[in-house]
Amino acid sequence: MRRRSFLKAGGVAIGAAVTGAPAAEAASAMPVALPAPAVVLTTQLSDVLIGARASIGPALPAAGLTRALAAARASFGKSDFLALADQLPALVRAAETAQDAGATAQAYTLVTRALVKLRPAGLEWISADRAVRAAEAAGQPLILAEAERMLSGVCRRTGDHDRAGTLVVQATDRLALDGRDPRHLLLHTSLLCTGGYSAARAGDGARARNLLTEAAATTNRLDGALAARARANLLSHRVSVEQLLVSRGLRCGTLARFAGAVP
Repeated sequence: MRRRSFLKAGGVAIGAAVTGAPAAEAASAMPVALPAPAVVLTTQLSDVLIGARASIGPALPAAGLTRALAAARASFGKSDFLALADQLPALVRAAETAQDAGATAQAYTLVTRALVKLRPAGLEWISADRAVRAAEAAGQPLILAEAERMLSGVCRRTGDHDRAGTLVVQATDRLALDGRDPRHLLLHTSLLCTGGYSAARAGDGARARNLLTEAAATTNRLDGALAARARANLLSHRVSVEQLLVSRGLRCGTLARFAGAVP
């Protein structure tokens, strides 16, 4: 399937030698340059996002959608754009066909995550909006908060850092922080870290550091692998925020102090 996507995106014809063509002519033919994987992925996703809504696809049961989501996330984790070029359009169509709002929201959120790794094409606005709308229909706080986090990233990418920060901070209000579901705590730390970075990009150093301090407090409530994941994310954002503020002349304290403060 990857090969078909590659050829479709680039308009490449394989085996184009016509029967009876001179051997010398075939031998002298220059190899055709294939498109970059990122171009393939963008082309395939544009087919899904532009025009009529993706409502035609094979019907999949809930378990099948879960497996398809897991497979696409694994490909995303490996930055395997060719695999994603096949998986994501099929996933979106299957989720839309099943009329599963939760799966549809997660599919479009993953599409947005992939698109923000590529050159801006405007498609990320479409997928982010569809993710939020589907998540609202699903009524699942975790899915909606994650969709809003990705919409925040799209806003930040265009320079609208104030709106980006507002989106993620508002999204934290949707989460249950009573500790019964640690996934809510983990996403809470992620949202606050994202908000802190957006504040730093907007030039508000005090707000950036305050949000990261709140993220640290939530991180302290996590245990095990989730705690390790949250700490790594927090450290990464603290370093990024301080480096950004240094470049803007807004630094106070040192990177070492913040690194040492990670719980």
